[in-house]
Amino acid sequence: MSNCSYNTKEADLFVPELSELAQVLQTGLGKFYKNVSVKVERPDPTKLQKEWGLAAGGLGGGSNGASYGAIIDVGGINNVHYLANHDKNHWDVKKLAEVAQLPNSFLLGAGASNDCCELIPNTSFVDASKPTCCTHTAHVDPATGAGILKKHDVDPSYRSLVNLYASMGQECDALSVHVSHALNEKQSLVSAMRTVIREHYKAEDGKNVALGGAFRVLKGAIKSHIMPGYSKIDMHTMDQVNDWLVFYQPIEAPLTCCSVQVAHDIPGWELRVEHTHFFGEKAGGHYHYDVTPEQIEYHGYFVPASKLYRVDQSIEPKG
Repeated sequence: MSNCSYNTKEADLFVPELSELAQVLQTGLGKFYKNVSVKVERPDPTKLQKEWGLAAGGLGGGSNGASYGAIIDVGGINNVHYLANHDKNHWDVKKLAEVAQLPNSFLLGAGASNDCCELIPNTSFVDASKPTCCTHTAHVDPATGAGILKKHDVDPSYRSLVNLYASMGQECDALSVHVSHALNEKQSLVSAMRTVIREHYKAEDGKNVALGGAFRVLKGAIKSHIMPGYSKIDMHTMDQVNDWLVFYQPIEAPLTCCSVQVAHDIPGWELRVEHTHFFGEKAGGHYHYDVTPEQIEYHGYFVPASKLYRVDQSIEPKG
């Protein structure tokens, strides 16, 4: 158990053999993409850092000798939707790493920051004497409505919600997922992968599989949104949420996406079962899906997490 002061629950996750998981995805993703290649491969650390812009060169290493790291699900959407929760939760990324018993770790994922903007966590404490922060935030320019991307030298405040994959940043074998030419309109790579995994690995069999990793949009374009600051009203419906969010498309490749997915929610935990944020040279935000199905091409590296931590679960205010 973590000794961090945050209110934390934890669960073990099912970790399949990479070769088995690669075959499951190779077969299943054929329903979603014309061209599919899934294999076990060790990513080039220089490519991950220099070309993809990640803060570390690997996704391996967990607590207590585990081969892979942990998923950390923090806060929740109730902290965004309800005025009474807006100022309740602030988290320090270093302390969140300690929750997963990985104080010297590499963390990536998706969340919110500051006055409710998009957070793209991408930071490494692997070298404790020289932390590496490649975290970005995406904001809406209140004057023009345009998206603004900011890169940070030091991690900003984590607010309201965040979904992270934390590891020791070690080089390791990973799932190399390379797909192109979507067969469906509005196709999300993350949703497609999660659909395949949850259909094969059943919750009732005790096989909850979660992945953390990153992927590149190599060709084509995607749809995204940016939160424009906290809403001035409580939001109870998706129509209200969609009226508040600011959407952007097409966002053109190349882009780097930091992603977390969990096959099955745990009853009572209200997990964010998939969450992906991206950054590029000029644009960043929340990834939805591709908008150029015939042109889209993705390549990503993913690993199965061994632990899941639920931190400071948000609640819907009463009254």
